[in-house]
Amino acid sequence: MFFPRQNSGPKEGFTIPFSPPLIGMVSANYSMGDFSFFKDLHLNADLRIAAGQREIVPPEEVTQGYQVINLSAMGKINLFKNENPTLFRIKLNNIFNTEYYDHTSFYRLIDVPEAGRNLSVSITLNL
Repeated sequence: MFFPRQNSGPKEGFTIPFSPPLIGMVSANYSMGDFSFFKDLHLNADLRIAAGQREIVPPEEVTQGYQVINLSAMGKINLFKNENPTLFRIKLNNIFNTEYYDHTSFYRLIDVPEAGRNLSVSITLNL
């Protein structure tokens, strides 16, 4: 893999600081249409894969690779019997509670991992 190198100075030959590793994302979407009291229900799963970063500049440290899976669902509910349905979203990030460090995050430098498993719920009312 190609990483840009510093051409001069005391760190000549090293990569540029905080160069991100190779990261890929695979996403699968499924549209269920109308299901129970939900209208236009959509399910989504994301897999984020990051390679380890070994091309570093001292005093940076090597960062291990990681894989994180996120799930989400979104649908509309007619709560108030009007023409504008309520949009309902639920998302579960990092479902396996993987502890990982993002190489480009300054929190990594103080040994604080990225967020663990977390659930968010969003309701959008169109009144």
